[in-house]
Amino acid sequence: MAVHHPPTSLEAKHPFGGILGQDRAVGQLLAALSRDRLSHALAFVGPAGVGRRTTALRLAAWLLADQSDQTAGRNWQAELRLMQDHAHPDFLALGPDETMAKPEIKVEAARKLVGFMQQTPARSDWRVALVEQAERLNRQAANGILKVLEEPPARASIILVVNDLEQVLPTIRSRVAAVAFERLSADVMGTIAQSQGIALSEAALRASQGSLAIARQLADPKASENLGFLQAAVTGRLSDDKLHGLVAWCCANPDLALGQVLQTLSQAARSSQNHHLADAYFHVLTLDQRRQSYNLDATATWLEVFALLKKCAKAAAGR
Repeated sequence: MAVHHPPTSLEAKHPFGGILGQDRAVGQLLAALSRDRLSHALAFVGPAGVGRRTTALRLAAWLLADQSDQTAGRNWQAELRLMQDHAHPDFLALGPDETMAKPEIKVEAARKLVGFMQQTPARSDWRVALVEQAERLNRQAANGILKVLEEPPARASIILVVNDLEQVLPTIRSRVAAVAFERLSADVMGTIAQSQGIALSEAALRASQGSLAIARQLADPKASENLGFLQAAVTGRLSDDKLHGLVAWCCANPDLALGQVLQTLSQAARSSQNHHLADAYFHVLTLDQRRQSYNLDATATWLEVFALLKKCAKAAAGR
């Protein structure tokens, strides 16, 4: 089902100005808006830190501003400010429960979304819901929002922000229109960082995997130092006196550390064509998945990861 958005001078005042490196995604949205063919349910798919959430908020603000009603005296920037202040009655943002050992979006959140969509809008004619990290919808929650996706109310939109759409239940995937977001080039990230007054080293840009969020994390001197230790661990050159400090940092920054280990292993395996490093990549993934599934001690898991990396580095070197 498509929602119908009134024709406007979209090209002159659309809300996506300043979103760099995502010409294809922005073009897809602009084409849908200009043709009144925007889907009621969208999935913004791509890695973190490339503009998915910013674009979703801008789109939501544009819809909530109701561009056909110029007598209301509102504009999308005003709606956006209300949303950012958590004060917009017609906008709902949901995400995983971060208090859980394995954060997920629970069925209670899904029920809140369904109830929200059934309400009469208070400020505009629209209701917009944003579901962040939608791959973390548990099965009950995913099934809970199906009815809204199958039979959406008029002038309502749901935007899912997701890293990998394949991690979402097929019943959800089949009911959303995907908008793909690409990894950012080093040039684009440098431009954005400069505009925000963030100093990024060449090493941080190279290790960022096209994500400004990761680049920002790596801009921290402590992160940059531990990045060097991680790379040394992958190649078997990490000294024992650095190990426990590195493990503590990895426990405090699990997603960043895991991404860097996997990226370094992948690059090393491709450049050397060494199957030991390729095997290590999947072993590390398995160890992390086991930790999350069974809520295992993070310190013990990271010690096991680095022992594995040391063993694989020796095998790769023929020692």
